Amino acid sequence: MSQNNDFVLYTQNWCNEPILNLADHFHLLNSQVGQQKRLSEYRMEGENDLARFNTIVADDSISRIEMHLGLTAASNCNEFTSCFYMKVYHGVNAIDYFKLSPFEKPPVIPTNDIPISDIVPQIFKEMIANNWDEVENHLIDDLFIAKDGPIIERVHYFLIGDTMTTFIKELLNGCSYGIEGIKIYAGIDLNKFSNKKTISFTPVLGIKLPDAIIDSMLMAGNVNCLLGEVLLEYSMPCPPVCKPIEENY
Repeated sequence: MSQNNDFVLYTQNWCNEPILNLADHFHLLNSQVGQQKRLSEYRMEGENDLARFNTIVADDSISRIEMHLGLTAASNCNEFTSCFYMKVYHGVNAIDYFKLSPFEKPPVIPTNDIPISDIVPQIFKEMIANNWDEVENHLIDDLFIAKDGPIIERVHYFLIGDTMTTFIKELLNGCSYGIEGIKIYAGIDLNKFSNKKTISFTPVLGIKLPDAIIDSMLMAGNVNCLLGEVLLEYSMPCPPVCKPIEENY
């Protein structure tokens, strides 16, 4: 199937899945040790996807980016079945789709040179490493819904608004469009966790740039970075905060 057909199928799967089953798609059972593992990272890894995204960035025509949740199959304890899609609006009525698949991060091996706590910025550590990884399984389903009286709204995607889209374009313009990798990290905004009218799940977009660019940004102190990535945390859940745009594409 084409990227567009996959996008429609997988995002519809997400929208139609019973809410109480959502948590199953972020876990798998390691049968060798009899333990469950939780998914926390997604990576763009499709053939030519990164080159295609770099071309769009180089054209300096991105107007809107949406990070859509998707399910590739029915829940299966032997594999992760959730994914993300970046839906990128650019140029004159053009849309491209980029799948981000589950990525199992390798175990971190502590060294005597750099303490692990120094690698991860505090805001990222609190939002990702602690909140998402440590939340109890039975609470995960609630992270994706907002309740206002009898109305329950499930988030379909997260919108990177005009301000952040402009920031991304300016950011990437400074690195000669040399994006080396793109990830989405699962996170929880604890400021929203107790408010049932809001979506507390918070994805973080990670853009891997050349080391020289990252070093200059760190020295300027104007971005959060983790192991050579710029981390962008500002997005709006749709619904309930925003609604889909009318498309004439």
